[in-house]
Amino acid sequence: MISTDLQRARGLLIDTNLLVLLVVGSVSATAIAGNKRLSAYTATDYKLLLSFVERFKFLFTTPHILTEVSNLIGCETKQQQQGLEILKRLVQQMEEVVPASSETMNLYTKSYLKFGLSDASIHRVATDRLLVLTDDLDFCYYLQGQNLLALNFNNLRTDYLLH
Repeated sequence: MISTDLQRARGLLIDTNLLVLLVVGSVSATAIAGNKRLSAYTATDYKLLLSFVERFKFLFTTPHILTEVSNLIGCETKQQQQGLEILKRLVQQMEEVVPASSETMNLYTKSYLKFGLSDASIHRVATDRLLVLTDDLDFCYYLQGQNLLALNFNNLRTDYLLH
């Protein structure tokens, strides 16, 4: 992904795992280490993600992503409750695009069968010049193969390490 691709993007759509990282990291850096879903991430990754997200004026999401994120955050502990409060505030700063599930399944059958409903909805929404930030390399390559704007988070990590 080159900077001209970033400039072409109308906004940023953050995939589920990275949105969980953003929310949990906003609770505390130690919460990242204590979250089994985020075992591949560090506090440095959270800071990198936050600095990247701040480059965008417009953030987008879908109900499918938000459902997954809220379920993955959980609601049993005080930290999880804090995470849900942060998610609630974050969503107020996002545009929620609501693609109909049945239409998405029918119009984006290939991505639906390969990646599931949430990713098929991301595929559908990404066609409106949104940059998709994901940690799913296969899904990233799939979107790029459809001539859509997609960036794998590991590319950000690599770029960060090189500078």
